[in-house]
Amino acid sequence: DTAPTVAFNAGAQSIGEAAGSAMASVTLSAVSSLETIVPFTVGGTAVDPDDFSDQGLGSVTIPAGQLSTTIDLSIVDDTLFEGDETVVLTLGAPTNATLGATTVHTATITDNDTAPSVAFNAGAQSVGEAAGSAVASVTLSAVSSLETVIPYTVGGTAVDPDDFSDQGLGSVTIPAGQLSTTIDLSIVDDTLFENDESVVLTLGAPTNATLGATTVHTATITDNDTAPTVAFNAGAQSVGEAVGSAAASVTLSAVSSLETVVPYTVGGTAVAPDDFSDLDLGSVTIPAGQLSTTIDLS
Repeated sequence: DTAPTVAFNAGAQSIGEAAGSAMASVTLSAVSSLETIVPFTVGGTAVDPDDFSDQGLGSVTIPAGQLSTTIDLSIVDDTLFEGDETVVLTLGAPTNATLGATTVHTATITDNDTAPSVAFNAGAQSVGEAAGSAVASVTLSAVSSLETVIPYTVGGTAVDPDDFSDQGLGSVTIPAGQLSTTIDLSIVDDTLFENDESVVLTLGAPTNATLGATTVHTATITDNDTAPTVAFNAGAQSVGEAVGSAAASVTLSAVSSLETVVPYTVGGTAVAPDDFSDLDLGSVTIPAGQLSTTIDLS
């Protein structure tokens, strides 16, 4: 009589993580009067002993006179979000039998843990312009065995790269097994007088997580530059009546990033419109980024 063949009853099964155990049946094509020893190897994405343990220790035996045995797996019900994982069993060359058709069995362990949520630790912070940097912490609600990638967008009134630079470049990653990461901003300490400015970070749809409660973080950069002074360049001038016009220069002590509006009043012995006319109508504006303007008289 020829030796029987040995094979798995099925090529695959799916088992919930909370099931506790899984069995893969190994069967002879016919009863044998000899003990059949079947070695096997274990692969797949699941990890022994974190996700399962192999009770067969690399080989199983079908006693003489019996048709089948099982490879028994103990399934670990952990609390990690990890996605479905596989245990791949592959039969090796048996003793007192030959290999049959189905020599590979894949047991898929379906995860029963929900994806953690990801959010900012806080919705806002204030940082001085001279601080050099600002950090916004992004945290998972629970440790995950999967890498979490979180995209984000940057808005607000601060300008990149004049006021800050974004070191994360639009996404950050929380490695598997860790709880948090940071979005790092480099703050520019310029010499411009400007209002406090904001960098608004907004989280997008993450990979291997869901969005939590605090998805927007506003970092307010407080300015450390004093307002410039504004004054005439000179206290007086003399202009001939036939010249046609006169200009009085009004200058800031330093460039400002804000528009400067300067009201003024007109007096003296000359009479408008008989002797002159005021072309600026009582106020002049120095645009942001410029140092001076003129009050023009006709």
